[in-house]
Amino acid sequence: LWQLRARATDCLGLVACAVGRAMFEPAAHSVFDLVYGGLRDIDSEELRENSYAFFGSMATMYEKDFAPHLETLMPYLIASLETEEGAELRKDTAGEIDLGDDEDEDEDEEIWVSDAFIDEKACAASCIGTIAKSVGHHFLPYVSRSLHDLLRMAMFHGDVRTEAVVALSHVAIACYDTIPPPPPWEPGLPARVPLRPA
Repeated sequence: LWQLRARATDCLGLVACAVGRAMFEPAAHSVFDLVYGGLRDIDSEELRENSYAFFGSMATMYEKDFAPHLETLMPYLIASLETEEGAELRKDTAGEIDLGDDEDEDEDEEIWVSDAFIDEKACAASCIGTIAKSVGHHFLPYVSRSLHDLLRMAMFHGDVRTEAVVALSHVAIACYDTIPPPPPWEPGLPARVPLRPA
């Protein structure tokens, strides 16, 4: 059941982008409430993954007008990047030979993660990058926490690393765009435009 709802949630975002903001707007409030309700009330990695895909589509469509959603949405995205549920430490017994007395022997252990765990983190990172790209300076209150977690994800599984690196570039550009442009250069001495800001 949650798999069907998850796919439908992602599909809603794609349909909204296809028909355009004007046609989607009458249904927007109820759709947003439905998707937020899924994040709040249902513990499903697949539903969170597809909800983030939906919000990424919405950020692309609404651009800076998506900013009011950040206060509600960002805690879910950060939580998905930081969670360790879905990863566990398992003992590797493959190829072992029993020599009888193994009390003092170290046991090999490996970290096992589910595909849903990886997909949720990758989609959360992608959504953060899309939001930063879309809302610009409105993302500034979330830059510090996002950079911290995205940098951690950049050393994670390959799929997550890819999305994290792309997201980092969008966050950096969002920060750069807040810097006021320098005044136009004018020739002559003494320099009318300082080489360095005072």
